[in-house]
Amino acid sequence: MDFLNNLAFWQALWFLLIGAALFLFIWLDGFDLGIGMNLPFLKQENQKRAILNTMWPVWDGNELYGLIAGGAIFATFPVVFAGLLSGLYPWLVLVLVFIMLRPVVLEAWNNEMGSKALWEWLFAGASFTIPFVAGVALGGTIAGLPYNGKMEWDSANGFWEVLSPFSVTLGLAVVSVCWVHGSTYVVKKTTGTLADNARANLPLQLGAAAVLLVLVVVQAVLLPGALTSFTDGTHPLAILGLVLALILVLGGLATVFLNYKKQSETLAFVGSSSLIAGAFVLIGAIQFPTMVHSSLGNQFDLTIFKEGVSNPLGSLQFIGIVAVIALSITAVYSILVFRIFKGKVDHKTNPHY
Repeated sequence: MDFLNNLAFWQALWFLLIGAALFLFIWLDGFDLGIGMNLPFLKQENQKRAILNTMWPVWDGNELYGLIAGGAIFATFPVVFAGLLSGLYPWLVLVLVFIMLRPVVLEAWNNEMGSKALWEWLFAGASFTIPFVAGVALGGTIAGLPYNGKMEWDSANGFWEVLSPFSVTLGLAVVSVCWVHGSTYVVKKTTGTLADNARANLPLQLGAAAVLLVLVVVQAVLLPGALTSFTDGTHPLAILGLVLALILVLGGLATVFLNYKKQSETLAFVGSSSLIAGAFVLIGAIQFPTMVHSSLGNQFDLTIFKEGVSNPLGSLQFIGIVAVIALSITAVYSILVFRIFKGKVDHKTNPHY
């Protein structure tokens, strides 16, 4: 059990746990966001209420995993958190505004306060912006952000530095995957015309997701120094992770495509889940052990093993114990909620927003 007293073990473990929390956020909240993007395009009031009923019992709990990921970065790699918070502050404020706006919009829509069309478009805008900004931020950590020799966001560079062809493409890819995930969840949870409409939309959504994910992989490989780092040991998991990611992504796309028209609705949802898992395996593999690449020079990259990037061993161990307890409680809560509200819903189902 000597590895439990090894700082590198805890640094690597927390890299994995943060990635897992981000995956859970996109996996669970992703179908809520995908549903939200579709809301204004439905014609009938009953259909709109039915798809909202699929997510109302669980959507606020699903957001929790995004907060867990952010809190974990703050508690374990505070230098990374501080730089991202200072450099990406306007983006973070934008996301927080839309996160807070979602329950307000649902309340107003359900109680018919003002124009329902306005609330629907606001909800759709929030549902698009949250995954897009999350993807852009992740893309920025891969393509490079202006961290200097003091392990800080360089003050000469603004918040727009996160925008690059790669980060924008990754943001759109995350949006497209959530779009697919939302439709497979609607197929899983509803029947009749609403489920049929979701099935009809899936080929276009799958095509968009496939194209964007291919562009992400191509651009990742073409990033400066990427191919060299994949082969010189700088990113030791890159090749293995790329292979595993391709298996998960291609398997997910195939599973959704082969099952979305059949009565095996759960398999289509499993396929979109595999798609999300593959995307995060790819991101984690091409990053590890780097938390943030610096656009000012490779020597300024923030790797988890770099001195001063992580908290000391005792802190990581203590936070690890707390995290196991907290995540176990959260997982039990999530499982119970999904079990309580399992099964098909329609517009007559009592809302639980």
